[in-house]
Amino acid sequence: MVTSLTLTGILLQGIIPVVGIIGIFLYFYRKERFSWKPVAAGALTFFFFTQILEKILHLAVLGTNPDFSKQTLLLIIYGPLAAGVFEETGRYLIMLLLLKRYRQRKDGIAFGIGHGGFEALFIGLLGCVQSLTYALLLNQGKLDALLAGKLPVETIASLKDTLLNVPFSHLLMGGLERLPAIVIQIALSLFILYGIRTGKKSVWPTAILLHATFDFLPAMYQAHYVNLWIAEGFVFLFGCLAAAYITKSRQIFSS
Repeated sequence: MVTSLTLTGILLQGIIPVVGIIGIFLYFYRKERFSWKPVAAGALTFFFFTQILEKILHLAVLGTNPDFSKQTLLLIIYGPLAAGVFEETGRYLIMLLLLKRYRQRKDGIAFGIGHGGFEALFIGLLGCVQSLTYALLLNQGKLDALLAGKLPVETIASLKDTLLNVPFSHLLMGGLERLPAIVIQIALSLFILYGIRTGKKSVWPTAILLHATFDFLPAMYQAHYVNLWIAEGFVFLFGCLAAAYITKSRQIFSS
């Protein structure tokens, strides 16, 4: 039986990102009064470059080479690097080609809110709905019948074990980590935009490496090389550095 505490934790995984996005949006909008166009561009960039183009690469690499998915160390490198390449390339191209009239600091902030906000909603809300659905079906004794034949028996067993035994603190942290992730997306958007404004082409590959670095420890956690608190501590540290850069960017963009 999935406990009420676990169900609450699953709900918080979806609620925290929504509240966080609204708060971040209102805070920056009141200060910057940015346009909706870069916000929408950021959201569409995330969706198109990660959920379509990146997924095509994953299908090509992992779908045609099953042995690759068993190489844990290669996956730890491949996953963060692929995310960095697609997200930062998308960010760079869209800002460079389609947002030529939106090159102010407030536009970089808006783009990052769209990119990071949509990512948080897409991951947080979908994950919340799916986990909550599975948990309720498990409590009703219907989960095995629903997933039989659709997933391997081992996968179903692992899913049930997770729902029954996941600590509340892990669920809570899953929601909280979306907040520094949004801040990081804003900082990376400002970083890319500054590179476009100044003509520094080195900014694009640097952003890819920064993004891959940010994703590296969470990937190690998923592969069971480090524990949750080390991975999440790294994410929050990166988020603090990103927040410092956002503050510093006011001076950078005005110079």
